Amino acid sequence: MELEKADGIYSVSFKPEREQFLIYPKSFIFSAKYRFYSKAGGNFVFDGDLSKIHGNIGAIRGYSYTKEFWAGHTYHIDEVNTLEQNFKKLFLGRIDAFPAEQSVANLLIKSKHYENLITTSKALLVEKHYYLAFRKSIEPKVVKEFDKAIKRLRLSGRFKHSFYEAP
Repeated sequence: MELEKADGIYSVSFKPEREQFLIYPKSFIFSAKYRFYSKAGGNFVFDGDLSKIHGNIGAIRGYSYTKEFWAGHTYHIDEVNTLEQNFKKLFLGRIDAFPAEQSVANLLIKSKHYENLITTSKALLVEKHYYLAFRKSIEPKVVKEFDKAIKRLRLSGRFKHSFYEAP
């Protein structure tokens, strides 16, 4: 996007530093909810307060989660490259829990038949909106028309059938 080889980029979260080369429309494409996952029957509890977490927490390298999460003052963060690696480390007892986007994690849990092995936190770590962001030099009317189209789709009830929306 910085080289303006594309008009837009799909599934990008908002970051103020990106506004130097991206325009974010008012309408987001989907919302993703991040929760903590731990072993069923274990002692890990997340009630929304990161300062109450202790132990080893898995995280996928390069994911933003939240700034507060990465500060990790009361716990140690153990980075991996994939969600599957976090599950393996959890089952081996090398981490106590990890955050993940719930739709992706729940799909993996179901496909691997982990339903009885995993507990999901009731509290969210964060809910993030993802956008189709446009390059800064695009005509402003394109972004306005995109916003109008997304609003029409949402009002019609067809949006959830056209784009992925996390449950």
